[in-house]
Amino acid sequence: MNNKYQDALEKMFYYNMMPNDITEEELKECDKLLQELVNIYPKYLKLKARATPKRPEMIVMKGFNDQLENHLGCKICKKQIINVYSNKNCRPKFCYHCGQALDWEDI
Repeated sequence: MNNKYQDALEKMFYYNMMPNDITEEELKECDKLLQELVNIYPKYLKLKARATPKRPEMIVMKGFNDQLENHLGCKICKKQIINVYSNKNCRPKFCYHCGQALDWEDI
């Protein structure tokens, strides 16, 4: 089963082979759908990157007493990964600040 974008691509391909079998209105609708797909693609890439787990990294930031301390942080937003349970085994699946998926393997 094709989605609307695949259907539009197939119609455009078919139009190149048999131009008299597709109306001008159908052609404009296909063009509109394909332009929509082009506009959506950068958003898709950003979402795909955010959904791909990345390993936390050590970041230096001020602690509770304003002294510099090492904390595990998100590679993307560079903010501390919040440990809501104050538990060393707490490993959230996503950064609470930016939504980046986190990879805790080998940490």
